[in-house]
Amino acid sequence: MNDRTKVLLRKWILGLAAFFGGLLLLSLLASWLLPRYFDQKLDSTLKQAVQEASDGLYSIQYDDISINIPLGNAEISGVVLKPDTAVYQRLVEQEKAPDQYLNLRTEKIRLNGISIVKLLLFKALSMDELAIQKPFLVIANKKRHYNESKESKPPYELIRDELNAIRIKKISLEEVDVVSINNNQSEPQKSHFKQLQLHVRDFRLNEDSEKDSSRILFSESIDLRVESLKLPVSNKLSSFTLQELTLSSQDSLLGVKQIHYKPLYSKSRFGKVAGIATDRLDLKFNDIRGKRVDVRKLLVERALWIRELGIQKGVMDIFRDQRYPKVPKDFKPYPHQLLQAADLTVRIDTIKIKGTDVIYGEVNDKSHQRGEIQFKGTYGTITNLTNDTTRIAQVPRCLVNVQTRFMGTGRLYAYFDFNLASTNGAFRCGGKMRNFELKEVDEVTRPLALAGVESGHLSLLDFNIRATARRSHITMRMEYEDLKAKVLKLDEDSGELEKRSFISNILNNIVIQSNNPRGNRTARIGEASLDRTHDQSFFTVIWQTILEAIKRITTGKDDSDE
Repeated sequence: MNDRTKVLLRKWILGLAAFFGGLLLLSLLASWLLPRYFDQKLDSTLKQAVQEASDGLYSIQYDDISINIPLGNAEISGVVLKPDTAVYQRLVEQEKAPDQYLNLRTEKIRLNGISIVKLLLFKALSMDELAIQKPFLVIANKKRHYNESKESKPPYELIRDELNAIRIKKISLEEVDVVSINNNQSEPQKSHFKQLQLHVRDFRLNEDSEKDSSRILFSESIDLRVESLKLPVSNKLSSFTLQELTLSSQDSLLGVKQIHYKPLYSKSRFGKVAGIATDRLDLKFNDIRGKRVDVRKLLVERALWIRELGIQKGVMDIFRDQRYPKVPKDFKPYPHQLLQAADLTVRIDTIKIKGTDVIYGEVNDKSHQRGEIQFKGTYGTITNLTNDTTRIAQVPRCLVNVQTRFMGTGRLYAYFDFNLASTNGAFRCGGKMRNFELKEVDEVTRPLALAGVESGHLSLLDFNIRATARRSHITMRMEYEDLKAKVLKLDEDSGELEKRSFISNILNNIVIQSNNPRGNRTARIGEASLDRTHDQSFFTVIWQTILEAIKRITTGKDDSDE
């Protein structure tokens, strides 16, 4: 190699070294200066954006903000979003205040994998992950009449001036604590969501994403998990809690564990606190699983559409103390009438019930004692549970078929047929049972009918009821033998029920037919029609109607004798 070549090579090496050295120095300076510049720029831009977007209602503060330009990462810690109460009051007076009013604080917001190139060249915010850790959110809601006519802008319209698109591959919210306050009632009602976790995959917001029907809230999938959920109950006599709720759009599954609608007062105190004779509902279910859930309708349209719902091991305990005043008012709606009036649109094709106990009890206003009708270990199906008008026009009936153990021993097959299209609450129900010892109902008839059952064997019970909101009619076939009853009265001094021996003898020897059928005669059929009183609940209507038919069969009396 000649000297000239060596000199040129040395110059090239020195030049390249200087070039790369300069790049390195520039990179070092950039890594030190640019984050500071972007920190300051992001700080001012973020605070200004929050102020402008909320008309000065909200301000944002945080402890620290850091940016890693090469990796496209950013982290904001100690974030607090709070409202200005003076501004809020001014907006209320100007009729410009929003329906929602919130406070937010969170430990950390982390953004990973932001594409700086896409952001600068294409005005597209693209990142790998958005993670929000331990946010605590308080939302107060108050519906305002002037907001009802306002048309909300599509989400893309809110960003189009600053960004062409947003794409986030993964969104994670961990250990979320949410308090929701409903100020639309006479007194605020509070709901509390603890340990909420939300995972969103492939969120995309652009001018075409709203047209993509395969996505839910612009996302490919959404998974939600909530622990220790507590919701308010309007009557303030009960509470509503659940241990865990899970929802997966990818698997179309809904899960609820340990759901409990729980009275706040015992059976002996509930009526006294309420001041009237009203139903005390104690409803508990261990496990509820929904399959083929339409998550889009639930989250976007607030409609509950489920193909199959399974209920495992529950207790439905309904109780009423009849010693308290019956408040004159309109007839209380039946269950299917309540469903039609619900704000949430419901369409559940099939519900499968396993191992559920149903108990209906009363304190009688004459005996001052409590009696309970029990249906143990109930299994069955409910089909077409809906208040969707389109579905009702196609299939207007909700059918219930169950198998249960009446008073824990008698195997009863029962059905309900609710006419969802009816304007007068029409429904039908019926049941069939064989081989039952009638003495098992003594603990029910003693307090509720002031009559005891000393003996009797039921070989067949088959009944059908047709009812509306005002009237019920029953046809019953009841075959039995060796029936013996007793009439009771309340001893005012002891508070105990005592047998009225003379009247009981007359009842058994003259009034009651001890067998049905008698000898070779045809079995008596019991028919009865009853007018419903305004204070009778759904279950009261059924058992009072059944009791009337039993009276007619056991005494040999029918409608023509009246």
